[in-house]
Amino acid sequence: MIEAAIPVAGMSILAAIALLSAMILAASEFSIAKLTHAAVEDLIEDEKKNARALFKLVDQRRLVIFVLRGVRTFLQVVFAVSMATIALHFSHYWWLGGLVAIVVVTIAQFFANSIIATRWAQRNPTGIALFFTPLMTRLVAIAHFFSPAAQKLKAYLPQSERTEAEMRADMADELREMVDRVGETEGLEEEDREMLRSVFELGHTLVREVMVPRTEMLTITFDVPARKALRLFVRSGFSRLPVIGEDTDDVRGILFFKDVVQRLENHDGDHELRADQMMRPAEFTIEMKPVDDLLRQMQSEHFHLAMVVGPRHPRRHHRRTCRRTHRRTRSQHHRARRNCPGRLARSFAFLH
Repeated sequence: MIEAAIPVAGMSILAAIALLSAMILAASEFSIAKLTHAAVEDLIEDEKKNARALFKLVDQRRLVIFVLRGVRTFLQVVFAVSMATIALHFSHYWWLGGLVAIVVVTIAQFFANSIIATRWAQRNPTGIALFFTPLMTRLVAIAHFFSPAAQKLKAYLPQSERTEAEMRADMADELREMVDRVGETEGLEEEDREMLRSVFELGHTLVREVMVPRTEMLTITFDVPARKALRLFVRSGFSRLPVIGEDTDDVRGILFFKDVVQRLENHDGDHELRADQMMRPAEFTIEMKPVDDLLRQMQSEHFHLAMVVGPRHPRRHHRRTCRRTHRRTRSQHHRARRNCPGRLARSFAFLH
C-alpha cells in the first residue's frame, strides 16, 4: 500500500476528463476521415457555422488526424496512470491494484473510444466535425510549434516507399471525392450516390455487419413439390432459396428457379419431383470475413449465395443467407441493417 497521501478525488476527476476528452477526439478523428471536400463545400453553400474552417482541416486531413491521434494517445496514458494510481492507493497488494487498473482501463477505453465514439461519429459525422472544428483548429495550431523539430527528426529517418495499401487508400479517397462531385449534377440520384459510397466501405466491413436477421430468411423445406416451389419463386421474386430440413439450422442445399423450370420441362411437368431432388450444394462462410473478400470469392468460384455460419452453437450452426450485391436491393439491404443491428440470429443478403 502506498503511504504517501494521494488526492483521490482530484485523480478521479482528472481520469474522467482524460477519458471524455479522448472519446471526443476519437469521434472527431473518425468524422474528419469520412468527410470529402465536396461535402464540406455543400456545408459552406448552406452557410453552416464553422464550415469554412472545417474545409481547411479537410484540406490537411493527414496532419489533423496525426495531431488528433497523438493528443488522444496522451490522454489515454493520463487516464491509465490516474486509474493505476487510484487502484494502488486502495489496494494492500501491488499486484492486485495493478490487475484492477488494467481491467478498468481496458474496459473503459474500449467502450469509450471503440464503441461509443465510433457509433456517435457514424450517426452524425458532419455534425460532430462542425461542432468540434474550433477544438481541432486549436490543436493543429499548437502542433505547428513542433513542426521544425518534427521536420528535423523526419530528415534523419529513412524514407520508405509508399505501399500498395497506402496507394489504394488514396485512390479510394479520390474516388469518394469524385462521387460527391458527380453527385452534385442532376445525372446521379442520391440513392445511386449512396450505393457508390458504400462500395468503398466493403474492404473495412465484416459479413456480420451487413447481415439481415435469419428469422427473415425465405426458405423452402426439402419435401416441397416442384409445382409448389415454382409458385413460391414467382410470389417472392427470388431466383434462389435455401432448402432446409427440420428447421432453419438444417440447411441441406440451395434451390435455383431455373433448375426447377428445367426439370419440370424435361420431366413433362412431373409433380412428384421434390426440392431436395433438384437442389445444389450450399456454400458456407464465416461471419468475421471481410465483405470484399467474400465477394471476390463468390466471383472467382462462381456462386451467388452462401450461408454464414456463426460461432454461437458449434453443433447446430446458425446459417444465414448471402447473396451478391445488386443495385435493385441496396435500399432493402440498408433498411435491414438499421432495423436489426444487434441480433444474434442474422443473415447476410446479397442479391444477384
